[in-house]
Amino acid sequence: MKFNITFLRRKVARRILMLFFVCALLPITLLAIISFNHVTKQLRGQSQRRLQQASKAAALSIYERLLFLEAGMKSVASTLTMGNGPLTQSSFRGLDEDLRRKFKGLVLVSDTGNHKAVFGEIENPPKTTGAESHHLSAGRIVVSSEHRPALPTRVFMKMMLDPQAPLQGVLLGEINTQYLWGSGYEDTLPPMTELYVLDQSANALISSLPGAESLSEEMKARVALSVSGQFEWRLKGAEFLAAYWSIPLKYRFFVPQWTVVLSEPKADVLAPVSNFKKTFLLVILLSLCTVLLLSISQIRRSLIPLNELQEGTRRIAQRDFGSRVAVTSGDEFEDLAASFNSMARRLGKQFDALATMAEIDRAVLSALDTEKILETVLNRIHDVFPCDRVTVTLFDQGRGVPRTYVKGSNVGSKTWVETFPITSEDVREVCAGPEGLLLMDHEAPRSLAPLFGLGVKSLLLLPISIRGRLSGIITLGHLHPPSYTQDDLVQAHQLADQVAVAIHNAQLYEETKNQAIELEKSNKVKDEFLSVMSHELRTPLTTIIGFIEMIRDKMFGAINAEQEKALEKVMMHSKDLISMINGILYATLLESNAVKAEINDLKLDPFLEDLKSDYAIPLDKGLSINWDFAAGIPPIRTDAAKLKHVLQNVINNAIKFTETGNVTVSVRHFPEARTVEFKVADTGIGIPKEKLSLIFEKFYQVDSSQTRLYGGVGMGLYTVNKFTGLLGGTIEVESEAGKGSVFTVKIPY
Repeated sequence: MKFNITFLRRKVARRILMLFFVCALLPITLLAIISFNHVTKQLRGQSQRRLQQASKAAALSIYERLLFLEAGMKSVASTLTMGNGPLTQSSFRGLDEDLRRKFKGLVLVSDTGNHKAVFGEIENPPKTTGAESHHLSAGRIVVSSEHRPALPTRVFMKMMLDPQAPLQGVLLGEINTQYLWGSGYEDTLPPMTELYVLDQSANALISSLPGAESLSEEMKARVALSVSGQFEWRLKGAEFLAAYWSIPLKYRFFVPQWTVVLSEPKADVLAPVSNFKKTFLLVILLSLCTVLLLSISQIRRSLIPLNELQEGTRRIAQRDFGSRVAVTSGDEFEDLAASFNSMARRLGKQFDALATMAEIDRAVLSALDTEKILETVLNRIHDVFPCDRVTVTLFDQGRGVPRTYVKGSNVGSKTWVETFPITSEDVREVCAGPEGLLLMDHEAPRSLAPLFGLGVKSLLLLPISIRGRLSGIITLGHLHPPSYTQDDLVQAHQLADQVAVAIHNAQLYEETKNQAIELEKSNKVKDEFLSVMSHELRTPLTTIIGFIEMIRDKMFGAINAEQEKALEKVMMHSKDLISMINGILYATLLESNAVKAEINDLKLDPFLEDLKSDYAIPLDKGLSINWDFAAGIPPIRTDAAKLKHVLQNVINNAIKFTETGNVTVSVRHFPEARTVEFKVADTGIGIPKEKLSLIFEKFYQVDSSQTRLYGGVGMGLYTVNKFTGLLGGTIEVESEAGKGSVFTVKIPY
């Protein structure tokens, strides 16, 4: 393979190649050795941690199987205690086949020592000690083991059939150890891993590796110190890595504890490292040659400064304009990096200015108070346009002399207000267009002299125009001549326009708020007037009605039929007038939200009879009132007074606008919808369809001319609609001019 080495003419390339030859060989060799040792330690550590986790998992699995065995025995005990009469072989039928797999045998031991087999056989069953009997009497399980030389250890489980009746006996089962240790049922251990389970005396309950007696001696001391751990041990010259986890069984199963130990040959753990040793040197040599060839190839194409410039470009794309590319190679890359940093600095300045402008825009446009808008501009404009003094002068505030708000450049400096005699005409003569104007102190006209009297030598004037009218100016003062670019002037002009929009919005808001206050005052005066007038009119009318009733009851002497008929007319018109006044009062209260529904139980039968009695007096025209409602309508929960007011208004309207014919009042109960429907139908003059949507408005009358035939103030149906809404109901109207109307009121319950 032929390489082009012209890239070595660059100083940076030659320096990288030289550094490689000087520094690469030794570090790579040391790195390989360190890596080899580190990998060895990592493999050992990972294996020990894996064994630790596996021992914990195996211990939990054994404990879980003990719980399953306990549940199985309790199920058998429950089956036996639920049977009636003496226990027979039929009492044991139907036991779970899975239970027969978990226990080699299950017997019932009576208090006299007799054994009754549930299933299977148990040879030489162990006797129950006094301590075990005490544990069993508490309703708990006893697990015990029997060690046999050269034979597998037997494990038993006992429980009282009924702790409340000890004489019923003890249920004894010999556990199938293959199920208990998991052998033959599920392979949950890692490959090449040996299992040991030791009891509290470090005797082996199970050992998958023959001749592991030395492990028992090792574990006696370790279990006494901690319930879990890791260690290494030797057996016949072979080294093993081991981990153990103890299972606490004292409270539930009487036996103090079992310890699960998992072991793995150290040679198997480090087998990958041993194989790697054989090819270690060859791999190092090949790696060095490969790295050398690849490095020469890569140096020619890519250099570190290029990576730096690429990283710098990425940071700029992420709007990180504060970081700089640091290249001190002394070659062309350093010059390129300097140009790159200069570009990033300019971009950062422009972006910060735009971001600050956006923040100022949001702040001023979201404010609805002129003072707050001006304070925001005075506080933040220094961040975009550094200056020594900022002023904002407003001409259209209705205070005569314009007010000028002034703020210095120092952080935390306070804003103060001056009353300079500057007019909009003075500013318009100097700055006729909407663009800003930069003035020096020796160029400024006398009318703007007060602004230069604040100690500045130059001013940038930014006009504030609202609807084409000059309403104010923003000035940026400098002690030394500034250097504004065209972009700076455009941004300044945009800021002034945004301030103008914000001030205009604030002025509109203030005008709207003042108008709302005035409207609220007018509405309050109107309500108070209506309330007072209604009260003053109702008092004498109530007195008149009282005297009429006294005369009609002949308390002042006898009256003839014609006088009684006249009194009835006076009474009727007086009540109509009272009804109109009440309507005005109700409307006033409704407008102020002072009317609330008082919900109580209402029996409709007496309510309807009382309503019907109000219209028992014969009418002085060819009109009849028909009542159509059945007795036995169930009670509802509503406001009786307001419901009666609604129905009376609707019935009175039907009577008033019907000269001949009939008015029908019907009541229907709909239990499925849980509503009661009140319907008032008349054969009167009706309502034009185009006016149906207006009849519930306040003070509205279908015929509002001065020559109308029917009286009223147009408040009845307004209060009817409002009261119906308060009761949670609805009102509907169907009408045809010249044929009559039907009003339907639906009240839920």
